[in-house]
Amino acid sequence: MRNAGIPTLQTFGNSSLIGHVYAAEAAAFDAVSGSGILLRLNLTMLDSGHSSLHSYDTTLMNVNFGEIPHTTEDRMFILTSYPVDYNGEIADFNVDITSNSTYLTSFSFNDAGKYISFVVGGDHNTVGYSNVTIPENLLDASTLSEWHVIVDDNATVFLASSSDTQTSIYLIYNHSLHTIRITGSAAIPSSHQPSFQS
Repeated sequence: MRNAGIPTLQTFGNSSLIGHVYAAEAAAFDAVSGSGILLRLNLTMLDSGHSSLHSYDTTLMNVNFGEIPHTTEDRMFILTSYPVDYNGEIADFNVDITSNSTYLTSFSFNDAGKYISFVVGGDHNTVGYSNVTIPENLLDASTLSEWHVIVDDNATVFLASSSDTQTSIYLIYNHSLHTIRITGSAAIPSSHQPSFQS
């Protein structure tokens, strides 16, 4: 709706005690038409684990307050924090991967190749996503355009954002079994040599 240049009214709230989140978005003036995404909720998982997300009591109405048929999709989200093996020892920083892929395994770090890799999988005919948060003291790049993402030996489109301490890489794929490799331009910069856990 915002992409159509239409001002919107939004409400949002949650009840952490019962695990409910509610949100609403409405056009303030003109109505929109066609198909697309009207509301996207970005949720932050606070710890490693699995969490289901179930949409219910959803209503989409036209300008005459008539209900418009629509679909919602329930998902399972997984947040896994992977410790990094560096020269046979575990460094004191992790790579966090949030994904709706139900199969997430084989994480590895290659300092010579300046990349991390992992394997994802999920139910066929569904769309998967992974959001990978990489600390800059593990992998870094001077600019976001220097990051590269390979899915099964093919370059893929992704979104990247960075802060002073980390970079987040977001990518989507059609579910089957995929090997994903994310490459930066510098691996464990000398100014960020890790300490190690005993």
